[in-house]
Amino acid sequence: MQAKTQWHVTGWGAVSPAGWGGGELATVLADQAATGAGGSLPVTRSRRHPDAPETATRAVPAAPEGVSAPRHPRLRRTSPVARHAMAAALQAIGSGRAEQVRNGRLRLGIVFCVMNGCVQFSGRFYAEVLENPATASPLLFPETVFNSPSSHLSSALGAGGLNHTLIGDAAGFYSGLALAVEWLEDDQVDASLVVAAEELDWLSAEAVHLFDHAGIAAEGAGALLLQAGAAASDPGIPAVELASIAGPLVYGRRCPQGKAARAIAAGLRDRLPPDDTGHDPGSPSAGGVGAEARPTLLIDSRRGHARLDRAEAAAWRDWRGPVWSPQLHLGEGFAAHGAWQCVAACEAIAGGQFDRVITSGIGGTMQAAGALFCRA
Repeated sequence: MQAKTQWHVTGWGAVSPAGWGGGELATVLADQAATGAGGSLPVTRSRRHPDAPETATRAVPAAPEGVSAPRHPRLRRTSPVARHAMAAALQAIGSGRAEQVRNGRLRLGIVFCVMNGCVQFSGRFYAEVLENPATASPLLFPETVFNSPSSHLSSALGAGGLNHTLIGDAAGFYSGLALAVEWLEDDQVDASLVVAAEELDWLSAEAVHLFDHAGIAAEGAGALLLQAGAAASDPGIPAVELASIAGPLVYGRRCPQGKAARAIAAGLRDRLPPDDTGHDPGSPSAGGVGAEARPTLLIDSRRGHARLDRAEAAAWRDWRGPVWSPQLHLGEGFAAHGAWQCVAACEAIAGGQFDRVITSGIGGTMQAAGALFCRA
C-alpha cells in the first residue's frame, strides 16, 4: 500500500517486558542484537495446577519511579490489557495533543488491534457463571468483549470520532496502520491512533506451549500516532515517515505462508534504493555510497524456532544487514508484537542509528505484512 501523501509518525509509545517506553524497548533489542544474547529478561515459570504443563511468561515490570500508571474512572475495574493500551496511547499522543482531543480541536480516530483480548476477565466471569449463574457479577461481562479496551481509550481521551477494533494475529497491527492511513486520506480524522495490546493468562501461555515448548508468552502494548506530514511540526518529535505498508496478505491453501512471506519481503525491498539490498554494515562499500552510509535495519518476527520461523527465514535468507528480533528477546506478544516492531523502528530512526527500517510481520495464524519507515 502506497500512501497518496506523506504520513508521519508524530508520536509512539510502548509498555513491554523491557519496560515503560519505546526507548527501553529499543535499547534491549539493540543491546541483544549487538551481543548476540537472547532471552535475558526475567521469565516466570509456573503451573496452574500440578497436572498442567509448565508455562513461561514475561510480564510488564512495575512502573519505575516517576512514571505513574494511567488513571481514569473507566480504568478502575479494567483488565491489564486496557491499562497497557492506555499507557502506550498516552505516550504516543502526548499531553499537548491530548488536550486538543479533549477540546475537540483534533479529530482523533482510534484503531485497536488485539488477538486474545480481556482473557483474565473472561476467565473470572465464566468461572462465576459455572459456580452459580444466579450470583455471577454482570459488571464483569462488559470487560470480556473484544472492543472493551478501545471503548475505554475513547472515553478516557475524550475522543468522539471513529473507533474500530480489529481482531487478528501478530501481523494485525499492520491492518490497523492501513485502516488508519485510509481514514487520513479520506479526511475522516486529523490524526489516527493505532494501538495493540495483550495481557497474560494461563490459557494463552499454555497455547504457546502447545506449539513451542520453549516459547514464552508476553504482555504489553504499543501505539503509533499518524498525521499528515505538515502536522508533524512539534520540535520535540523526530520526523519519522511511514513510507510503505506491504500487505496484509492472508495465507492459507491458495497462498501458503512461505509464498506470503516472500511477497512481503520482495515488496518492501523493492522500496529501498537500488544500492541498498541489506548489505553488511562492515563492508567498505556498504550501501554503495561510501563507508559512512547507514545500513537499513530489518526488524523481523522470528522467535528462534526452526519450524515456526521457516517461512520468514527463507524470505530473508540473503539479508546481510542488521536485524532486531523482538519476539526472540521479549516473547510471544501476540497482537502487541507488531506494535513493538513499529515502535522499535521509530526509536531506531529517531535515535539516529538508521535512516530506514523494514519491519517484517509474519503472523502465526492468519496473515503476513510489513512496513517501511524512513527518516523524514
